[in-house]
Amino acid sequence: MWERRGEKQHYTASVGMCWVVLDRVIRLAEIFDLQSSRQSAWEDERSKIYKSLMQKGFHTSVNAFTQTYDSDSADAALLRFPIFGVLGADDVMMRSTIDFVEHRLLKNSLMYRYRDGKDGLTGQEGTFTACAFWLAENFVLQNRVDAAEELFKRVLSHANDVGLLSEEINPENGELLGYFPQGFSHIALINAAVRIAGAKAPQQSRSIA
Repeated sequence: MWERRGEKQHYTASVGMCWVVLDRVIRLAEIFDLQSSRQSAWEDERSKIYKSLMQKGFHTSVNAFTQTYDSDSADAALLRFPIFGVLGADDVMMRSTIDFVEHRLLKNSLMYRYRDGKDGLTGQEGTFTACAFWLAENFVLQNRVDAAEELFKRVLSHANDVGLLSEEINPENGELLGYFPQGFSHIALINAAVRIAGAKAPQQSRSIA
C-alpha cells in the first residue's frame, strides 16, 4: 500500500488485505442470502491466504509479523490487521507485532510507516500521521483506552490553527510535511476518535448512574 519502488515481494499487510476482501465478500453473500457457485472457492482461497500469513508472514526471529515474507522489518500497515479483523489485538502474535511496530517505528508519539531504507527513493521522510492513529485504535482494542487517548491527543497537538493535519510530521520539531491537508490522516483521526469515544461511553454511563 505504500507504493514502494523495488522488486516484487509478498508484502504481509497487503496479503492480509486480500484476506479481508474475500472475507467481506463471503460475509456479504451470507447477510444478503446471495447464492453463488463461487462461494466454496472464495472460502478455500481465504483459508489459503490465512495459512500463508501464519506460516510466512510471522517471523520468530523478531516474534512479529514483518513487512514482507522475506524480511524482518517493521511496517505500520500491519496495525490494520486488528482494525479489519484479520487477527484480534489481543492475539498473542498480534500483541507481539504491535509491540514490535511500536518499538521500531514510534518516535515522540509519532509513527513512521517503515524505516528499512529500501523503498527505492532517496532522502528522509517524516512520520506518517495516519499510522499513529492506527496505533491508538489498537490500544483501544487491547483495552488500553487511557494510552490510546493520550497518544491521540499528542498527535492532534500537531494540527494547525484550524485543526488540519498533513500527510507527515517531523518528529523532531513538529513541522507538518507532505500533502496538506491529507484526507488519509483525517480519516484515521476520525476512526480513532470514534473508537476511543465508543470505549469510553459505557464508563461514562456507569459513572452517571
